[in-house]
Amino acid sequence: MARSAIPSIDGPGRCSIVARVILGYLFCLVCIALCVLLLSTPALSQSSPSPPVKKIHGEVLMFTSELVVVKLADGVTILFRLEEDTPVDSSLKVTDRVEVRLTSDDRAISVKKLTTGSEPLR
Repeated sequence: MARSAIPSIDGPGRCSIVARVILGYLFCLVCIALCVLLLSTPALSQSSPSPPVKKIHGEVLMFTSELVVVKLADGVTILFRLEEDTPVDSSLKVTDRVEVRLTSDDRAISVKKLTTGSEPLR
């Protein structure tokens, strides 16, 4: 019997070429999915928190452990909720001028008392 120049691809114990190609593509897809997952995980990507987007200056009208109400120079009054971890100047009281730093979604990052003459009301 003459041997064929083309090797057998469906012999016993062997995968067909189609099965090998499919397995190769699946392996590549799994590797890509793992890379995307690892790179998008905040703890592993070492991404720093976004800097404050806005600074609001005004006069304190009301202040509690949970909120601060600030009146801007144009007369607009804004209420800011304070989280437990929001840094607030310990000497803050009503009538003080303050700077409130906000995230892009208007959450207060910090409330800092301004010294007299340091910043004009805006």
